[in-house]
Amino acid sequence: MFDGFLIRAILMLLILSCLTAPLGSIAIWRRMSYFGDATSHAALLGVSIAIMFGISPIWGSIAMAIVVGWVLGSIDDRQHSSDAMLGVLAHGGLAGALVVTAISSERRGNLEGYLFGDILNTSNSDLLQIFLIGSGIIAVLVWRWKSLLLSTLNPELASAQGVNPRLEMRVYVLVLAICVAISMKIVGALLVGALLIIPALSARRFAKSPEGMIGIAVMLTWIASLAGFWSSYEFDLPTGASVVLATVVIFLLSNFLKSR
Repeated sequence: MFDGFLIRAILMLLILSCLTAPLGSIAIWRRMSYFGDATSHAALLGVSIAIMFGISPIWGSIAMAIVVGWVLGSIDDRQHSSDAMLGVLAHGGLAGALVVTAISSERRGNLEGYLFGDILNTSNSDLLQIFLIGSGIIAVLVWRWKSLLLSTLNPELASAQGVNPRLEMRVYVLVLAICVAISMKIVGALLVGALLIIPALSARRFAKSPEGMIGIAVMLTWIASLAGFWSSYEFDLPTGASVVLATVVIFLLSNFLKSR
């Protein structure tokens, strides 16, 4: 019989797989592979501020991630490139988080859980929050899917058909920012970007359609999550790092199989 914390961890990883696969696939199509890293680093500032004031860290991270997502979604490359702004937000957010944590050093351990991931210490409340927020993200993706896909793959055609590519871009970056924020507790801010991108890259080599790529990415993320979680539990390894290493192994295997 599984213990309660094991069931919670497995369910969280399943929810995370259903979120990161479609969002990571769109990030690859939009060439926004570093957005997850930048958002997670900046969201750490929200976590550290929330911890300092005794607020639930997940809401602090979501609030900061939404701000970052809105800023990036508003960039029109008129003054700065998106890559430059990603660097500013990532480094500025991480530095700010470290400064705030130094001010309230007695709670430094709480921030480390979000920095490296701490899925084994999650509660039923954490699971419920992630389930509700994740369900909302999936609902938005289903609702906006055709417009998101069209504006991603062909912005000119989207505009011709009455779709606003900038609006769809903002919708996407906001839901991606929220996904990154809730994923930090599971795999850590330093690794969440890899979980978004690597399974989607592996799936792209075998998919024949956008929806097929997302389906394969969900399956690969789920397999990597279970393999990484098992190795973490069995050999007392960091869970987030183990999951990401499992995705790297799957990526290497997919390249080998495709080349054969």
